[in-house]
Amino acid sequence: MTTTPETTTTSHDQPHLTLAGMAQQAGYAYRLAKAGQVDETVQHLDAIGRLSAAYRNSLGVEHSMPRVVVICGSTRFMAEMTEADLRETAAGNIVVKPGCNMKQPHPLWADPLEAEHLKGRLDQLHRAKIRLADEVLVVGDYIGSSTTSEIRYARALGKPVRFTHPQVDPERAE
Repeated sequence: MTTTPETTTTSHDQPHLTLAGMAQQAGYAYRLAKAGQVDETVQHLDAIGRLSAAYRNSLGVEHSMPRVVVICGSTRFMAEMTEADLRETAAGNIVVKPGCNMKQPHPLWADPLEAEHLKGRLDQLHRAKIRLADEVLVVGDYIGSSTTSEIRYARALGKPVRFTHPQVDPERAE
């Protein structure tokens, strides 16, 4: 089954269309979940969340939760990520960011084989943080292939992406 999230449009003039879109996305998510297609299911569940927010907005209902900001970037910028976390939190946002700096020695990743497995799990966990977030903040004046992949993933999900150093935005170079 091939479906794409948010195949319906939202309209402030016709909020019932947004409700119909949520029902459509729920149907897609159910069928994909039954088929074991986890990533595709999550994309449709995320679409339901975005459509739900659009519906609440069309009714003039305030969002009751603070925005969730995920911080992305090379772990070489952990100090900058901590500063960004502080500033975003002070601005009233919920912040999620990388929790492990594998560039620093630690017993959890001292074994190279375990480190390789952990890296894969952490990459998946960070993608889940991106799905959870309302927006992405990319920290640092350098981005490597992992961060570039995270930016593309976030944009594919329709997440707004901000940069502490806008010149590193891969879309600016294209």
